[in-house]
Amino acid sequence: MKLICIAIYIDKVYISDVFLMKINIIFLILLLIVNAGLFANDCNIQTLSGKTLVSKVENGLEIKSFDDNVIINWDKFNINENEIINFVQPHDYSCVLNRIIGQTKTTILGSLLSNGKVFLINPNGIIIGKNAQIDVDSFFASTLDLKEVDFNFDNEMFLEGHLDTSIINLGKINAKNDVYLISKTIKNKSQIESSCGDINLIASTKVLIKPEGNNNIFILSEDKEIPKEEVGINNSGLLKGVKIKLISNGNIYANAIKHTGKIESNGIKNIDGEVYLVAKEGLIQTKKNAQLIAKNENSTGGQVNILADEIRLEGNTLIDVSSKIGEGEVNIGGGYQGKDQRFFNSQMTSVSKNVKINSDAIINGNGGKVILWSDGWTSFLGDISSRGGSENGDGGFIEVSGLKNLIYRGRVNTKALNGKIGTLLLDPSDITISAAATSGGAFDGGSPTDTFTPTLAVANILNTDLTAALDAANVVIDTTSAFGSSGDISFTAVYTYTSAGTAGGSLTLNADNDININSALTLTFDVSSLANLNFNAGNDILIDADLNVDNANNITMVAGNDFTISTTNTFDCDNVSSIQLTAGATFTIANSGTGVPGNIDFSLSDNLGITANDITILGQIDNSFIGDLSLTATNDINIGPSTNVSTGPNVQSRVSTNTGTISVVAGNDLILTGGTTDDEQFAQIGRKATNVNCDIHLTVGRDLKLIAGGLGVNTDCFALIGHGGSGGFSDSSMIGDIIIHNIGRNCIVDARNGVNDSFAQIGHSAMNDANNLTFSGDIRGPSAGSYAPIQGDLDIFAGDENQAYAIIGHGGSNISGGTLTLSGDILVQANNIEIEGGDSQDTAAVVGFRVRMSAGTPAVTINNSNIKLKALDNLLVKAGTGSAGGGGPGLIGALINTTDVTRTSAFIDIDLIDIKCLGRTTLLGGVTNPNENIILLGAMTADLDSVLITTLGTSRSNLNIDIEGNFSAISRNGETVFIQNGTTTTAGRTLNIKTGQDFFMMAESKGVQVNAIDTAVLDIAQDLSLLSDTEQCIIDAQNTLNITVGRDVDLIGHCDGSSFTRATIQNRAGNLSIKAGRDITLGPWGEIANLGSGEIAVVVDNDFPNKWDIGSGSFFMNVHTEVGRSGGGIVRIFTASRSQNFITNQFGTSTFVNGAINNNVFTQGPLFVNSAIEQWATYFSSSFGGAPFTIFYKDFPFPSILSLFGQDPAFLYPDYELFYKPFYIYLYYDPLIRLPKQRKVPWNQLNEKIDLYKSQL
Repeated sequence: MKLICIAIYIDKVYISDVFLMKINIIFLILLLIVNAGLFANDCNIQTLSGKTLVSKVENGLEIKSFDDNVIINWDKFNINENEIINFVQPHDYSCVLNRIIGQTKTTILGSLLSNGKVFLINPNGIIIGKNAQIDVDSFFASTLDLKEVDFNFDNEMFLEGHLDTSIINLGKINAKNDVYLISKTIKNKSQIESSCGDINLIASTKVLIKPEGNNNIFILSEDKEIPKEEVGINNSGLLKGVKIKLISNGNIYANAIKHTGKIESNGIKNIDGEVYLVAKEGLIQTKKNAQLIAKNENSTGGQVNILADEIRLEGNTLIDVSSKIGEGEVNIGGGYQGKDQRFFNSQMTSVSKNVKINSDAIINGNGGKVILWSDGWTSFLGDISSRGGSENGDGGFIEVSGLKNLIYRGRVNTKALNGKIGTLLLDPSDITISAAATSGGAFDGGSPTDTFTPTLAVANILNTDLTAALDAANVVIDTTSAFGSSGDISFTAVYTYTSAGTAGGSLTLNADNDININSALTLTFDVSSLANLNFNAGNDILIDADLNVDNANNITMVAGNDFTISTTNTFDCDNVSSIQLTAGATFTIANSGTGVPGNIDFSLSDNLGITANDITILGQIDNSFIGDLSLTATNDINIGPSTNVSTGPNVQSRVSTNTGTISVVAGNDLILTGGTTDDEQFAQIGRKATNVNCDIHLTVGRDLKLIAGGLGVNTDCFALIGHGGSGGFSDSSMIGDIIIHNIGRNCIVDARNGVNDSFAQIGHSAMNDANNLTFSGDIRGPSAGSYAPIQGDLDIFAGDENQAYAIIGHGGSNISGGTLTLSGDILVQANNIEIEGGDSQDTAAVVGFRVRMSAGTPAVTINNSNIKLKALDNLLVKAGTGSAGGGGPGLIGALINTTDVTRTSAFIDIDLIDIKCLGRTTLLGGVTNPNENIILLGAMTADLDSVLITTLGTSRSNLNIDIEGNFSAISRNGETVFIQNGTTTTAGRTLNIKTGQDFFMMAESKGVQVNAIDTAVLDIAQDLSLLSDTEQCIIDAQNTLNITVGRDVDLIGHCDGSSFTRATIQNRAGNLSIKAGRDITLGPWGEIANLGSGEIAVVVDNDFPNKWDIGSGSFFMNVHTEVGRSGGGIVRIFTASRSQNFITNQFGTSTFVNGAINNNVFTQGPLFVNSAIEQWATYFSSSFGGAPFTIFYKDFPFPSILSLFGQDPAFLYPDYELFYKPFYIYLYYDPLIRLPKQRKVPWNQLNEKIDLYKSQL
């Protein structure tokens, strides 16, 4: 018999709405309980806080509380089978804490019911029997003690206990909201369910629970113990709730969490389903048919997180976060790449053979994310699926990674029926992909082996395993340096992958250190899969074996340091949309020794981009079809020199694509160098092939250098930016602009080291060929019609050996057959420009077009082109100084010449040649050889003796030369200096020469020629001088020739006693005018001639064209000089004053030795007497005289007779000193009125009026 005392205190009772009566009643009720032993809770209870009422009900007790937080102490708390204890509480959030203070375990075999939250604390242990039923709002059971002051879900709760006690659940726990089981050890063999709350199983001796937050449970650290052979949490039953957490203090158990049952998380509205198995510093193990399932009410996948120092997923474990619309997530051993701040990382993660992880989107949506990670060793032999939805959606993301070691032998599937394939990331420390079996770890016992023990810090992936993975997912292999490993990825055995179908995935290699292709690697993707190949190395990428990739969407390779393609190895990419190769330091394609060169072949691919600090191309980059190519270097780009000593194409250094664009950007220098160790060691940006259509873009921060190579008998070691090269072409066209965006310093095209066809050229080239070729394209600046901007100097140096020429422009040498057609605009600007021919045969230095025909019957045509050259400082064009073997020309314009008179034709059709120089211009002809070392500004065809040859069609060009400083053209002891705009007369083609200072021509042995195929205009600011030595100095126009000189004109020929050479200004049709601001001097053998039917006007003292004056200008004719027309006609010479002129025959000697004007001797007439050959007080009249000649004087003795106005002759430019109308103003003194008067007098009455005036005086 037991008495139970219940105290009730009623403070207020509301009787009705009318009055309130306060009463104080204390009831003492004594209840006599008979046969109390029939109840399991036959114990003393004590309510320490709050108000309760304990009542006996059928088969049990009802404990009613009147406060939201009630604390009851029990001597013992047990519920027998068929017994019930029901806690009736004011609200569902009300709590009752039941603390057992006795020394016995709590055993619940019956039913524990409550509409609120029930806490049960018993340090001796709690057993929930097989047939027990717990049905409450929330259930909190613990063998760790809870301080009374902490009892409140709104406060932090700290629990602590040190007894080896446990909670065992064999029955059923049903809660509307949260369930907590907290003990040193926990076993659940039955069922725990929460419809709206969390289930938390916590194994430890110290626990802190915070009131809010997803991560609100904390295992408090203790001194590490020697783990006992026990399991912290052992779940073989069912856990079903919204969020489910199994958290164990890993360092005190041999096995912190063992799961062989089923965990099912079902998210509800606004709360996602999540499963956590957490054992820091401990082992989590799943076995048998363990299941972890997480799904959400909104048809998305939930989340499963398994975190421990060691994780072993074994048996037939199933982890399932699949759902109709995907988005499920699994994190085992850590998060993405071990960097997810939400999680700590495992040291070992092992997934056995029959383990399945599923994060599929079933109908609509993307596959989920699955991470397998460890900071140490990861072994994966299981099966992961993260597929996209059947109707739409992409495959998901899978990472299988081990920081120190990875064994990957499992299967993944990230396919998508109606979307993109997903991604597999493998992330070990070092990994080798080979034909060998998996190594770096071992399994023991069972089939499959359940326990993995790592043995090495290097992982290996069997080739066939990688193939299976690629067929099912995008594969990412990722390393980081740890555990003494370098972080490399290496292919050490031949590997061939061919996609099994459209679902094949991409391959990505991310190495903390190096990526090494040490054995042949062949990857053939399915075109429709849009698969990518990505290499990312923290240090180097080395392709030391053949790498072949077909049908990839994109190839991206990034090396933090160097990227090298070794000699004898080919990187072959076919049908790839984009290839991007990047090196943080140097990108190198090697070419040395005797093997084939390092090579990138991206035929049938859209584009290839290479970016690095420095780029060195000793081998080859080729695209024989369609594709763009770009090279971008922060510092230098070097192409060549090859040191390969093989033969044939093995020794070339080239960058080319057949159809597309080549873009080269160098932050510092761009240097192309021909080799010196074997034939054909040329360096080229451009395509040496047939039917090329490719633009070339150049941007250079400092110097652009093209340096020809060759040594001894080596041939074809040229340096070329452009298409073509040396021989071997079939009939074809090579088309493409060479666009120079900027050269920050100097441009040097240098063939001085070249021998035997080793030239240097920017432009399209043809050498040693007999086929039909067409070269077309501009060499210009960024926009059409703009100059290629060279910020420093331009130097073009031809070599001293056979065909070591240097060119900016199109052309070549040894064209022996077929037809060669060249066209395109060439526009170049620099500060100082130096163009210097070489010292051997066919060693030209050229800006423009240059073709040298050899034996055979070739036909060469240059048409539809413009050539513009601008020197912001000085311009020097210099021919070679070769001896008997010949010398090379210096050339601005176009030149075709030949070594064989059997050539059929040459045709030049150039719209404009424009040469501007802001400083001085100097042309220096060759020295010792009468062959080829000429200077040419303009266009011409010539044989080796500089003789014009027959042209096909009508050659034509405009030539403009605009020099702000001095212009000097000097033929030294070798060849002729030409300024010529074509070869055959064509109407509308003009030669314009303008200088800011002097124009000087001197022929030391060979001639200096200015030849205009139509009209010519020379505007010389200061002096014009022609000095002949053993050869003629000549300015020659086929049509009208107008020369305006600011100061003096000097024409001085030469006679050595037996022969003479003239200094000549002449034209062959139209009118000829020469206007000098001061003097015109014809020295010995000087000549002014019109060989056609036009007129000649020679003007001196034209210093102030808009002001009437008589200056100091003179007209001077020395011995053996001539002014005239070959057939006689009109010649007018306008001078200042007869006293200032000197004509050697003017005093009456009748011999032409002393000078002739229009084939007649000049004899002076009476002073101030007009005649047919002398007119006084006259300026420029075109209606009088000229046959055979007339000399006009400005002076007259009577200043009252003034010629104020006159008419400009139609054939003269309007810059004579005064302009005249067809009348004169006649001033005279009228004696009748004794005042001066004026009268307009027609020209034909002027002499009569003058005579009348004289008689009146």
